[in-house]
Formats: sequence, C-alpha cells, structure tokens
Amino acid sequence: MADDPLHTVTFKELKPAANDKGSNKQPYYRFSVMFTKRKDVTTDFFHQHWKTFHADLVMSARNVGVQVSRYVQFHADEELRPLFAGSGLTFSPYDGIAEFHAESPAHVKDLLSNVFADPAIIEDMGKFVDSSGINIMVGYENLIYGSGIKTSGGIDGILPEDSRLVRGDKHSEKSADSEG
Repeated sequence: MADDPLHTVTFKELKPAANDKGSNKQPYYRFSVMFTKRKDVTTDFFHQHWKTFHADLVMSARNVGVQVSRYVQFHADEELRPLFAGSGLTFSPYDGIAEFHAESPAHVKDLLSNVFADPAIIEDMGKFVDSSGINIMVGYENLIYGSGIKTSGGIDGILPEDSRLVRGDKHSEKSADSEG
C-alpha cells in the first residue's frame, strides 16, 4: 500500500506496510454475539441474569476454557444515553454484546457449536434474549492504543506514556514549540 501524500504518519506503527499487514493485528480471533433483551423482561433482570446465571452456564459448557482465552460482556447502559444525545450518532439497537477471543477460526466455530447446541444454554437464553435478533461478527482486532490482552497473547499498541501523543490543544503546543 502506498503512502498517502496528504498525510505524514506520526506513529510508525500505523504506517501502511508493503505486505499489506500494517499496524498491530492481534494474534487471536475475536467474535461478538450481539442481541436485544426480550420486550417482556425488565432491563435490570436482563443485565443481572446475563452477568450471573447465563455467564455461569456458558463458562460451564464443554471446552469453553480450551476454545476461548477471553469472555467479556458489554452491557448497554440506558442511563448514559442522555450524555450522547445530540451527538449526531445513532445508538446501537443491541442491549448486550458477548465478546470472545479464540486462537483460531476453528475454535470460534467449535465454541459456537457447543454453546448453541447446549439445551440448558438455549433454554436460559429464552428467559432474557429476543431470539429473533441475534447477530454475530467474527474477525480480528487491530490494537491502536493501549495494552495487549496478555491472556489472549495480545501485543501492546501505543501506550499512554508515549511522548508522541499530543497533550492539550494541539495547535497551541505547535505554536509554543515554534516560539521556543
């Protein structure tokens, strides 16, 4: 990939590579299961049930500890919506996203097969998830900023102490540097 003539790359880690790999692809596959709550359950029940009973069922499923290196739940927080009202962005329709890391696509497929074939997990999902709107996304992470996830073999991105990061007002810093 050729350089962009309109932009000089500040962070060499983000410069396009000739092999088209570039940047900081993490050494694991990430898959997310996105869903909404059933309309007849409360938001409190949805979140409480998912992070306790359902999480326990998933972690108890066959080979979960072998097939995945990380399981995270991302809970939508309705109380935060007003902070972003008027931002021009549209809120996701999902109430939750279950995120997993695995070392190979085969592990992802095996885990999904095990979880969605487990009658106890499927029955439990029926208690709080609207089964008509379950979506998945499978791919990789390209870590730009922050620490790599060690349990997944992650590689650090640009870290907070990096001296190339702009602090405060970028324009005032540049003008102060040129005056100095």
